[in-house]
Amino acid sequence: MSLSETTYWRDDASCTKLGTKEADRLFFQSNPDDSERELKRYKRKTVIREAKDVCSSCPVRRECLGDALEHPDQAEYGIRGGLTPEERRVILRRGKAAIYAALQSAG
Repeated sequence: MSLSETTYWRDDASCTKLGTKEADRLFFQSNPDDSERELKRYKRKTVIREAKDVCSSCPVRRECLGDALEHPDQAEYGIRGGLTPEERRVILRRGKAAIYAALQSAG
């Protein structure tokens, strides 16, 4: 299977319809190497909520979350599949049943 076959779903992601700066602001504000990490708590929560709103109606949310859970080393930060890195780590620690339940609830 080629890389293009495994990533085709990304073309339909709601976040790809956003401009680069807006997508970075919403989805990757929790990069631990980013100077923006020190955002005020309220602002950070607001941005996360905005990103999750975009994810909530995304047609490929399940695929995005599945990819993030399958490759956690490549999804260490940012909102993926409607979940924060912390939320994804909790699911991974809980194991297969939690992963299955998360994917089912993602659409």
